[in-house]
Amino acid sequence: MPSIIKNYSETDQSDWNIPEGRGCYFLLFQLIGKEKIIVGKTGLRSFLKGFYIYVGSSMNSFRTRLQRHIKSKKKLHWHIDYLLVKALIENIVCIESDKRIECKLANDLSKIFKSVPDFGASDCKCSSHLFFAKNRSILDKNIKKLLTKHKAHHYLSKEV
Repeated sequence: MPSIIKNYSETDQSDWNIPEGRGCYFLLFQLIGKEKIIVGKTGLRSFLKGFYIYVGSSMNSFRTRLQRHIKSKKKLHWHIDYLLVKALIENIVCIESDKRIECKLANDLSKIFKSVPDFGASDCKCSSHLFFAKNRSILDKNIKKLLTKHKAHHYLSKEV
């Protein structure tokens, strides 16, 4: 079952209560406006205003990986690091697993949402690990269906 981590607080990152486990995670975040961002070696990329879901894995420790993602000051390394500088993380879902399932989940998401090509998937054969929705309620509804499909019955939004 996934752990649902509450909404982001700029002033108190300890509020996240990140579990120690390992597996796959979703970062749900918002870009308040349209952004052009240099994403490492891939160069300048354009991102629309709206809501995004990023699929990642943490096969050692959710806590270590996710604390790094929510830090505002860090060395930019992964594609997602460059984007999170401009984003507001709203929710995180951790799905514990000993298996690498992020590509399977990314494939499912690619059938529902518009993907951001060649983002976050440089170490696999997926076209992307980042997906976009203009509307938060559409994102929430479809993520809930996806988690149910994978027998993960918790959800990541207080509104549901």
